[in-house]
Amino acid sequence: MVHSLKSPFDKVKLDDKLLFRIIGIVVRTLVIFAIIVQIGITIFFTATSAIFVGVTALVSTAIENALLIIVLLEIYLAIEDYLSGKGRTASYVIDALISFVVREILIDVFNGITANNTLLVLAGIVAILSFSKFLMSKADNNKP
Repeated sequence: MVHSLKSPFDKVKLDDKLLFRIIGIVVRTLVIFAIIVQIGITIFFTATSAIFVGVTALVSTAIENALLIIVLLEIYLAIEDYLSGKGRTASYVIDALISFVVREILIDVFNGITANNTLLVLAGIVAILSFSKFLMSKADNNKP
């Protein structure tokens, strides 16, 4: 005599759309949480730099952290766009990459990096990403 084992999950049927929505909600929540935490970190470190370190550190900290917030916002927009099915996700990813590389360039400049090779490579990456963004916008404009 064969007994079938019943699982409590037998009654739950996960639809692909439902699973997609659940994952979307979780990912959005995590990114929004990261943005809120980064805003708090930015405020804290900017205030701390203003009080204890000086103007140069204040500007450096504010710019570095503000640009990281921009990168996180662009990642959120890419996720939102992907989940809504609008299809401009690549554009947001390129924007996030450009912001991140520019942030790295500014960090290197503020920290006094003297290796011109590093800055040239990062500038080349920004130029390539910007050119690809330009090509994407041209292709979007040519669509009927």
